[in-house]
Amino acid sequence: MAILLLTFLMVWFVLSARAIRELEIQPTHLTLRSDSCGFLKIKGITTTPIEPGNWCSVVVPFRGNVISGGGVIKLGDRQIRVADDQVIEVGPIVDQTWTAEQTRSAIWAGISTLLVLAIMVWMWIV
Repeated sequence: MAILLLTFLMVWFVLSARAIRELEIQPTHLTLRSDSCGFLKIKGITTTPIEPGNWCSVVVPFRGNVISGGGVIKLGDRQIRVADDQVIEVGPIVDQTWTAEQTRSAIWAGISTLLVLAIMVWMWIV
């Protein structure tokens, strides 16, 4: 019984961590320096130029780094890392719906949580 519970706890931990990581990626308004603007244009991302210092503005799915500045732009399967010195301003866009991947991650985390709770109750009763 204990092995079954430990197995489900490990699965729950992995699925929950993945869901949390997915839910951190939100559409974000970024203001970037010219080097990053040029790089994003090469990658096919539409940017809006801003005059003071050849900066640009872009709205992309973004997850900021926890410890330092900067972060990761996620475009489907690709990830573009943005250094701290390239980011001028980060502004979240509110009231956005979840992507299909975020919804799927949250559903799997919920299912695994229910299974772990059911096993714990079952072990307590038996």
